Amino acid sequence: RSHVSCQTIMVVLDLEEILATNMAARKRQHEQMMKVRARIGHRVASVRPLARFVCLLQQCEWEVLLDSIIGLIILLNAFFIGISMDAPDSSANALLIIEWIFGAIFGTELMIKVCAHGWRKQYCGQDALMNIFDASLIAADMVQ
Repeated sequence: RSHVSCQTIMVVLDLEEILATNMAARKRQHEQMMKVRARIGHRVASVRPLARFVCLLQQCEWEVLLDSIIGLIILLNAFFIGISMDAPDSSANALLIIEWIFGAIFGTELMIKVCAHGWRKQYCGQDALMNIFDASLIAADMVQ
């Protein structure tokens, strides 16, 4: 009989530990969601996949990788602009499509950074002038 009660006590202690761990995980998840809501707004955060994506962005050092990739894409774009200056008019449609692809990539990068940092930090924070310049270049490209 004492053997059964010992096992019961151990099971109860294990269950209490599992519940405590689960409650701590739920508390961390709730705190992360509150940070996401504060950063991107309640309505946007209500879209679960977008909120999860923003949580993922906040948890890792993704920005260095993103900036490196965008830097390479900027170099490719500059190379493409040089080639398109000497291209014949017959390839204008293909060049226009490639130009749109570059514009979409740069626009996506801008949206990712605004979602990750929020409007205030993106345009009123430490690198505000550079970010405003970057956004104005992307807007000018879209209007063109």
